[in-house]
Amino acid sequence: MWVRAMHQYGLISKTVAPKREKLREAMLSLDKKQSALREAQARLQKVIDKVQALKSQYDESVSTKERLREESESLETKLDRAAKLVSGLSGERVRWEASVAVLENSISLLIGDCVVAAGFLSYCGPFNSDYRNALVLETWIPKIHQLNVPCSDDFACSSFLSEPTEVREWSMKGLPADSFSVENGVLVTRGRRWPLIVDPQAQANKWIKNLEKDRGLRVVDMKMADWMRTMENAIQFGNPVLLQDILEEVDPAIEPILSKAITKRGNRMMIKLGDKELDYNPEFKFYLTTKLSNPHYPPEVSTKTTIVNFAIKEQGLEDQLLSIVVKKERSDLEEKKTDLVIKVAQGKSKLTELEDKILFLLSSATGSLLDDDNLVRTLQSSKVTSEEVKAQIRVAEQTEKSIDAAREGYRPIAFRSSLLYFVLNDMAAVDPMYQFSLDSYFSLFIRSIEKSPKSDDITERIKHINEFHTYAVYRNTCRGLFEKHKLLFAFHMCVKILEGMKKVNREEYSFFLKGGTVLNKDQQPPNPAQEWLPDTCWDHITELDKLPNFRDIMSSFEQSPGDWFDWYLAAQPEKTPLVGDWENKLNELQRLVLIRCTRSDRVIFASTSFIVNNLGPKFVEPPPFDLGTVFNDSKETTPLIFVLSPGIDPISSLSQFATQIGMGSKLKSLALGQGQSVIASRMIEEGMRNGDWVFLANCHLMLSWMPTLEKIVEGLQSSSPHKDFRLWLSSYPHPKFPISILQNGLKMTTEPPRGLKANLTRLYNGITESQFGRCTKVSKYKKLLFSLCYFHSVLVERRKFGTLGWNIPYDFNESDFEISENVLSLYLDTSEETPWDALKYLIAEANYGGRVTDDWDFRLLRTYIKAYFCEDAITAANFKLSALPTYRIPDDGSLQSYKDYINSLPNVDDPLAFGQHNNADISAQIQETSILLDTLSLFAPQVLSSATGSKDTYVLKLAAELFEAVPVEIDREITSKSKEDDPSALNVFLLQEIDRFNALDEVWLT
Repeated sequence: MWVRAMHQYGLISKTVAPKREKLREAMLSLDKKQSALREAQARLQKVIDKVQALKSQYDESVSTKERLREESESLETKLDRAAKLVSGLSGERVRWEASVAVLENSISLLIGDCVVAAGFLSYCGPFNSDYRNALVLETWIPKIHQLNVPCSDDFACSSFLSEPTEVREWSMKGLPADSFSVENGVLVTRGRRWPLIVDPQAQANKWIKNLEKDRGLRVVDMKMADWMRTMENAIQFGNPVLLQDILEEVDPAIEPILSKAITKRGNRMMIKLGDKELDYNPEFKFYLTTKLSNPHYPPEVSTKTTIVNFAIKEQGLEDQLLSIVVKKERSDLEEKKTDLVIKVAQGKSKLTELEDKILFLLSSATGSLLDDDNLVRTLQSSKVTSEEVKAQIRVAEQTEKSIDAAREGYRPIAFRSSLLYFVLNDMAAVDPMYQFSLDSYFSLFIRSIEKSPKSDDITERIKHINEFHTYAVYRNTCRGLFEKHKLLFAFHMCVKILEGMKKVNREEYSFFLKGGTVLNKDQQPPNPAQEWLPDTCWDHITELDKLPNFRDIMSSFEQSPGDWFDWYLAAQPEKTPLVGDWENKLNELQRLVLIRCTRSDRVIFASTSFIVNNLGPKFVEPPPFDLGTVFNDSKETTPLIFVLSPGIDPISSLSQFATQIGMGSKLKSLALGQGQSVIASRMIEEGMRNGDWVFLANCHLMLSWMPTLEKIVEGLQSSSPHKDFRLWLSSYPHPKFPISILQNGLKMTTEPPRGLKANLTRLYNGITESQFGRCTKVSKYKKLLFSLCYFHSVLVERRKFGTLGWNIPYDFNESDFEISENVLSLYLDTSEETPWDALKYLIAEANYGGRVTDDWDFRLLRTYIKAYFCEDAITAANFKLSALPTYRIPDDGSLQSYKDYINSLPNVDDPLAFGQHNNADISAQIQETSILLDTLSLFAPQVLSSATGSKDTYVLKLAAELFEAVPVEIDREITSKSKEDDPSALNVFLLQEIDRFNALDEVWLT
């Protein structure tokens, strides 16, 4: 084993030994190479370290370079910003310096201005601009100066409490631009109490709806079933609410809202409405409006609201009408002006916003201003915008001057039209049914512009529009006036137009209305013509002598009583020359004043002549009632209202007219009364859907349902009824009839017109061609028909004579005429000979006589019928119907020929036309004069002469005169002794009155 192992070892050793040698040699070579490698690596490391050091040095140099570059750029940026900042601030400097000067002055006056502003917000809302100015400028500011409190002399609440940009925004949303309306805007938006706005023309309504539209305005009224729920939701969600059309009584349910009875529980604000507690959102706003022109609210409402008088002013309406007429005549000018106003307003608004932002950034800046890039950009933008706005303003001012010059050419139209609207507005004081909306007036104004004669000459064009619109207002208004008010309206219109032309002395006009009253008879000169001149007339004349243009009129009566007596007895003193130089000294109004002082029975005639001479004859000839004209002016959304007179029922006329135009089968009528509300509502609903005519009679008998009808009428605009639908209403005048229906509707009076001519015209206008030729006895029928018309007109017109006309006044109406006309036609057709006795009996005694209860009146009725229904009436040519040749039966002809003859009759009736003496008209005319002057006095402002001074001075002077006129204490003892022998019971009464007077006299003297 051992040998084998050694043998094996030897063999292996021979193989391994060479390999070991090679290994040793290789290891030696490796050691040498590794040693060389280490030397190379050491050299490499030195190179790497050197390179790294160089790189570090390079990186540091680059970093330093970058830092220096950034610092350079930053410094350049700051330098640029500094230049822009200096440039921007210098651009604002002038404006800000001026603002600072104004603010410093305002701050020094702030105490007094705040006091006046607080007083203005608290107390001035219900007053018009005159009273506001008097209260602020003449009472408060002098008192504040007297107390040495600094205050602005020319304080204006509108500029103190509002920004110009905000005012422009209000104007763009419908607020009139006049100062009075701007003050109202301040009162509405700045007061701590909720505003209650007196808004008869609904302009505040429109403005508030536009103002709060984007905030989700809720419009409610107390006639809505769910108005309270709407209020509750608005309070919780912070929506504004407009409660419109309130009356003089406010629902107690909203009392917590008015008094702002808000409680705080933790972080929640609560308000209690009824039995509900609601979360109160501070964003909630509440507006109340009423259409009543002069409401009276109790103290509990007045103290919890800010009452704001929003009734439109003359200047504000004039500007609106000027915009309308320029827009129609020169639309390019109006559009250009509107665009300029909007652009300038937007530019100024943007400039104000930028200024506010600059001041905010300056005040909130914490570091260097040069680091605030936003501030610099804002300043630069402000400068650019400022320059642009200034350039726009310069261009706008130049352009606006040329535009305004062109617009001002049309101002006479706006002035006249504004004046006419306020004439209409005055009529509401005469009768509650005389209500006219501003929107309908605007529509009439636009129609007048469109229909008036065209002309390239602006002067002629203005004249045409003014004349056309003036008569259009008269014509459209007269159809809704009672007869006794038509002359009143025309005279008031005439005086206001002349007053606008500076042709009326207001002091003389005031004397015309009120006359003169002598307070101290002892100082009055004696009446020089007591035998014919009444003492009341002499009182007027002695007071009239105090007016500048009537100096020495009293002396003229004293020196020439005979000449004045001749003038006084003249049948027509208004046309008779005056005594001496007075004929040439007095103008037409002054002559009217003199007639009022001496011959009051002729004032109506003189007033008529005054209107004719200044406006034209058509203004004393009210257009005859014509349903066709009214219907043509109506729309499906416009109610047509018959204002009833005693004994007049318009249903027959309406039925006849409906038949003429093919609507007879669609006329649905209902007499209102208890339990008819559901039927009436259903009829209106069906009529709107089917295009029917719905006639609701006697609305005054269902005043409780009128609020519902008012809502129905207001909803016609949005419900889009059938184009043939019409809503006809009838009612006697009533102060509680809904104002909105009256304002938006077309009103017609059914009262017989005044005068024989007007009555004949109305009767013949109601006769159709077929009716005029229906009788076989054509010639007889036409002549007797005219006799019947004249008979009816005489009976109706005799009422004006009072007891000289009828012992008992009777309400003869057109139904009496229609029945009599049917009787006339029937009996002439059925009889060969004219049945005079039957006609006289059936017409005078059975028909008209059925109303007569007095024997003497019945006798008069028979006398008239005998005079008008006789053989000569159909056989004689031009048969005279009175002692005057004017009134006769015209020759046989067409219906139009009869109408033409009627048009030729005089407008003023002579008493002889009725068979009366000329003096019969005197008492009637005196009564009419009294009514006319008393009613006109409602419109006339108080006028004081320049010599009288202020109102306080005038009152004190009047009180002194009254004091001097009061007699001294009456001696009771002397009076008692003088009456001892007279046992009359009146003496006891006399002594009692002496005791009372002496007691009153003692109080007066102390």
